[in-house]
Amino acid sequence: ITNQYFDYFAKQNNFYGIEVAKEINLNEIKEIVESKQTIVGCSIQGQIYMYQSMRPLLSNYFAMQNQNFDQDKQYYLFDKEREVYYPITENLQGTHILASNDVCMIHKLYDLIDVALDYVKLDAYLYKGSDFNRIVELYIEAIKLLQTDNKAYQAKKMEYFKKIKQLCPYKQFSTGFFYKTTIY
Repeated sequence: ITNQYFDYFAKQNNFYGIEVAKEINLNEIKEIVESKQTIVGCSIQGQIYMYQSMRPLLSNYFAMQNQNFDQDKQYYLFDKEREVYYPITENLQGTHILASNDVCMIHKLYDLIDVALDYVKLDAYLYKGSDFNRIVELYIEAIKLLQTDNKAYQAKKMEYFKKIKQLCPYKQFSTGFFYKTTIY
């Protein structure tokens, strides 16, 4: 969801809970949570989805180029102006273009405590299984440490972030939209 009014709609239509869109910043999430009528959560680790089409755009492109499309290979769109590579995938649900950076909030968990979310989600899409299992373990450890000893968490938070970066050198990380200003 993108605003508190959908939470009201969700409650009126017997939804159990909602998930805040990854494009919503921390202040807006806090507003949604403060007036919530259902369970509210958000994703704090993983891909940011930029575009989705039901059409098989990659396989169509390769067919037009008389080339074979390898669904197991990782493809990227290159933005020449920003000099950024965006992962692009295709599956049974269509074509998906993803942001160049994944969200990683392990070193900012203390900001999420103030928001009082009911749950957080870690998204494993395009991670290697063993890498993601270790990321989950690191988040559990960091959350437990934050709950029991804030000072110890503060001292160790960047170590957690570095461990995730070391686990996944094939990924770039940022705090996504959590600290960005929304422009309408």
